Amino acid sequence: MSKMKVKFATQLFSRTVATSMGYLADKQIIPIECKESADILLFFDNLFDSVNGSFNKKYRHAKPALGPVTTKFDSP
Repeated sequence: MSKMKVKFATQLFSRTVATSMGYLADKQIIPIECKESADILLFFDNLFDSVNGSFNKKYRHAKPALGPVTTKFDSP
């Protein structure tokens, strides 16, 4: 059995694809029902970001799911 490349799935489930699809649906270039698909793609993009172990700090403001879920406090 060959290994699947998750990289290709994450490219499809990207914020760029989701926002482009939503924009095209709003402009009625593609069917309006595609807006629901765009929402699902955005959900999976956020899900992948939330389980990603590493992140680049310069992108955290645009993609908050890349940051930590809880803050780390020092014990007294």
